[in-house]
Amino acid sequence: MGLDVSVSAVSLKAALGATRAAITARPTNPVWAFAHVSADNGKIVITTTDGAQAFEAGAEAQVDDWGVILVDHARLSAVAGLFDGAVRLKYNEKQQRVVIRCGKAEHVLPCGDPKDFPPIQWEPDGAPEHALVASGEAWVRGFAVASHASQDANRYGLNGVSVEKIDEEGLRLVATDGSRLAWSDVDCSLPISAIKLPRRMLLPPGVVRSMARAAAAGGLWGLRLGERSAAWGPVDEDGKPVEGLRVWFRMLEGEFPDYRLVMPPRFKRTSKVDAGALTSALKGVSLAAEDRNHSVDFAFEESRILLAARNVKGSEARAEVEADLEGAPVRTGFNATYMAEALAFLGGGEATLSMGDALDPCLLTLGPVAGVTSATLRGVVVMPMRLD
Repeated sequence: MGLDVSVSAVSLKAALGATRAAITARPTNPVWAFAHVSADNGKIVITTTDGAQAFEAGAEAQVDDWGVILVDHARLSAVAGLFDGAVRLKYNEKQQRVVIRCGKAEHVLPCGDPKDFPPIQWEPDGAPEHALVASGEAWVRGFAVASHASQDANRYGLNGVSVEKIDEEGLRLVATDGSRLAWSDVDCSLPISAIKLPRRMLLPPGVVRSMARAAAAGGLWGLRLGERSAAWGPVDEDGKPVEGLRVWFRMLEGEFPDYRLVMPPRFKRTSKVDAGALTSALKGVSLAAEDRNHSVDFAFEESRILLAARNVKGSEARAEVEADLEGAPVRTGFNATYMAEALAFLGGGEATLSMGDALDPCLLTLGPVAGVTSATLRGVVVMPMRLD
């Protein structure tokens, strides 16, 4: 069990990158900084975990001697990043070191005991029979809501991405930090009517972002939800797992709030504007919004939106964007960062900002809006700010 394997640098770096999410800078368990590297049957497999999540990615390789090693993930990634050709990893069991060669370059890294690496239970608890299957593109759109989840781990319920079934073939992913809320619907490739989803489904935002990066490669991906844990990976048209990235993670504790309560039942006014133009104007004006709340004044008028910001040092900025307003003019304020992220989430095109009064929630969607129920494919709710 010496482990002697050759793999392309590109494939090795891809596998290390796909498993990096479970590696933390200061792990409470030293073994969580290590990559479990195994080689057998023409393949090299890298596994990482931090106890709450686990990632596994493999690559085709020439295996001259099968085996398993435990090596610092960050150090191995740094060494692999130096190479472009074929990389050979050969383990010296007596010295407990792995020699890494590429061309005339050679690096030696110390290894840990593979027995210290915890076993991974890749099946979620309850072993759900069916996966929620959707295209990579659909998952990427859905997972984008993770940017709106609270970054405070102690805000239970707000620190995760909620998943709910909305019809026989659709899921909704929702995230909020209390000041803004985003949702996106995912059309599943297989019917989900027979799938019984657990009562609490809060996905960790960090894992969601990792899954989004993987899904960007395309293909079909399946999410299998247990009561307390979940599994994710590529699947075939029948929803059966195929070779590729494997992810396991524990779902978060906490109750997600009833997000529908912050959705206005009706609107007094709507303003239609080019999302790109508003983003550019907001970027410029926000340079002067250096106060604690990073607030920007929005004045919605018949054919334009006027943006203004100022700070205590005397800096001021103004901008004007063409827009079509239905309803009476209104002036309110928004956090510049939150509004910019909301526009980025929509992804461009004509945005509709639907509002009540100055301090009512603002709903941002793409295209025309006749009501909340017709704007459920993708949207953001941003809470306004007082201007005084």
